[in-house]
Amino acid sequence: MLSGLTRVLATGALLVTVAGCSASIPPPDAAPTPSPAPVTTTAAADAAPTSVVLPYVPDDTAVLTVTDWGRIALQLGIDLSSSLPPTERADFWRRAATETAELSPGVLRPDETTLLGRYGFGAEDVSWEAELFDAAGTRTGLVLAFRDGVDMTQVQKAVRAGVGALAGGQVVDGTIVVVGDLPDPDASWAADPELAQLIGPSANAVYLQRGCVQPAGATPRLQTLDAYSLDFQGGLATARLGVDRDDLFTRLHLGDTVADFTRAFAQGVADPATGRIGYQLIDPVAGAQLALSQELPFASCWP
Repeated sequence: MLSGLTRVLATGALLVTVAGCSASIPPPDAAPTPSPAPVTTTAAADAAPTSVVLPYVPDDTAVLTVTDWGRIALQLGIDLSSSLPPTERADFWRRAATETAELSPGVLRPDETTLLGRYGFGAEDVSWEAELFDAAGTRTGLVLAFRDGVDMTQVQKAVRAGVGALAGGQVVDGTIVVVGDLPDPDASWAADPELAQLIGPSANAVYLQRGCVQPAGATPRLQTLDAYSLDFQGGLATARLGVDRDDLFTRLHLGDTVADFTRAFAQGVADPATGRIGYQLIDPVAGAQLALSQELPFASCWP
């Protein structure tokens, strides 16, 4: 579905220690309640980015990806900003692409020279970014949140000048730029309680899809899957498929014999009551690519 997209579960939610894994999946958190209207700057600073972005996602969006550059920089031990020397900035992007599960390439990077030279900010000043896609895999919107301390008057100037990915955007709620249609509150993903159940705490990256994945072959009988998410956080990944599912253990084992999947994910454990599957994330880069290419057996459609 995402043919033009080649680039998701954070700390999981099970009281089960993954065998052979140095980390355990912590207990379930309460499902957050979506805000009925665009959030304030304070909420944006405190809440998980995926929760913050939902009011900016039109109802007809098929896929949402969120990449939290602040958390990725923290994992890599880097105090990220555009004031870093060019070699250190380049090293961050190289390590992020080869060591973590990023779901976006950094949409402002192609125009870094212009943004830094004329407006005094760059891609490293984005705290997190979200990309929106339709059912055909075409990107239909962007949401960027800038870190504290960035001069948003300069960001506004760059938006008005239509620099790169900022073209057609608008600054909302203080530090957020939205590119694309800004939906009414009752016509956004924030108005869908089913999607709110699929959002966990902050993660390095989150992949959230309305719909399911077309399986490569025949599958056992499965319940309908209307939406799912996959969060990436360090060495763990968590899939959320909705509460009270009878098919979660079946879905857990759908990837057992899929070579590409088992190279990225291992030691899966499931909790049907919360609808979550936790994995040890062996290869973050490969795991992110499988999400982007919708090669996730646990999210298979049936029939």
